Amino acid sequence: MSDFDIKEKLNYFLEILESIEDALPSLKKNLYNDYSEKKAGYHSFIENHAKEIEYHEDGKIKGYIIHRSKSSELKKIKKDLSKAIKLSFVIPHNFLVAIVSEYDAYLGDLIKEIYKNKPGIINNLEKEFSFKEVIDFGCVDKIKEYVIEKDIEGILRKSHLEQLNIIEKKFSLTITKDLNILPEFIEITERRNLFVHCKGKVSSQYIKVCSDNGVNLAGIEVGAILYATNKYILRAIHVFSELVIKLTHVLWNKVFGDDKDKVSSSALEISFDLLVRGRYNLVVDILSLFNSKAFNNFDDVSKRYLIVNNAIAYRELGQDDKCIVLLNNYDWSAVSSIFKMAEQILRGNYGKAAFFMKQSCQSGEIVKESLHEWPIFNKFRDSEEFKIVYEDLYGKEETVNIVLQDPTDKEGKSQQEAEAEAEAEAEAEAEAEAEAEAEAAAETETETETKG
Repeated sequence: MSDFDIKEKLNYFLEILESIEDALPSLKKNLYNDYSEKKAGYHSFIENHAKEIEYHEDGKIKGYIIHRSKSSELKKIKKDLSKAIKLSFVIPHNFLVAIVSEYDAYLGDLIKEIYKNKPGIINNLEKEFSFKEVIDFGCVDKIKEYVIEKDIEGILRKSHLEQLNIIEKKFSLTITKDLNILPEFIEITERRNLFVHCKGKVSSQYIKVCSDNGVNLAGIEVGAILYATNKYILRAIHVFSELVIKLTHVLWNKVFGDDKDKVSSSALEISFDLLVRGRYNLVVDILSLFNSKAFNNFDDVSKRYLIVNNAIAYRELGQDDKCIVLLNNYDWSAVSSIFKMAEQILRGNYGKAAFFMKQSCQSGEIVKESLHEWPIFNKFRDSEEFKIVYEDLYGKEETVNIVLQDPTDKEGKSQQEAEAEAEAEAEAEAEAEAEAEAEAAAETETETETKG
């Protein structure tokens, strides 16, 4: 088993994305509310202090005359509104830029960790040094560090697609061939470039790269302005999470074959954490890889846990047919009690599930904490069958505590509804901002000062 250890950096990357995901709905709602408040103040000021106000057919202000004594105050109000509009654009754009930047940094860390633990690979790196340079380095280790650093820098200077192609060639992998999210990944990285260099304005380079890689560009032309809505950023988080998780474990499993237990443990931990967060679509997407032939070296217990977690995700997504099909693909007769329990829970046979649950708890396969942490119990926990067995094992008072902590209770649903409402409101932001920008420009052209 190698000393390859990318877990801390992988978790850091995923937590950064989770932090953005958690903050996004409320942050964009606050930005939208701030913009709306300033817009209302601007219109109120015009209506209270301007004369001969003209309106468009849709009710928006077309022109007005205002006394020059109010011009300074009006300019400040308009400037505050303009800043609110700009901030509403810049912060979401910077979220997307941050996602791609964190990915670049993580990719460098991943390659460096592989080089560090597989020194034989470094021998294939080509770099010439003069005798003086060798003397200046002082030792071979410093030369190795320099060569690794320059190799990684060279990779990261390439386009994001080229980076993946280099990794495929360098480590004899196939990553991009069946990667369904590849067109989305390329579009996101190209949009990031637009945000950094062109303020979101579509360039011919963006069109070419996206078109060459199967990106759907319906309605997008050179000169158009692209934005980063809540929906877009959340999808970007999904795409980058999926890619990084798959890329990391494919490389880990390929380069360090003896680490199969560490690789499977990491896959299990990640799939569990994603289930707890309710990221069921992402669980399905990553486990399609871990349950494939590429990871046949996993032990039977790990494989079975991954299958169960995949089935849980299907169930939580309301895709019961896929859940049952997945379960039917495997023989559950010779497995331990915990897996027999899991199968029966997922099939909705709570009577049998309770029987195997009791066996699993008494044998130590399941600890008490797992009964209210493992998402497989989310619905089963409310059943009478669960409560009877739990009371028999741990007492009635404990049963009450577990039910109160159920994440699917009414209070939890209210929070989810509030978050959904915040996201829905924020999604209207881009259109409102564009309208406000156009309106402010039109009013600037038509306002007139009077000397009164």
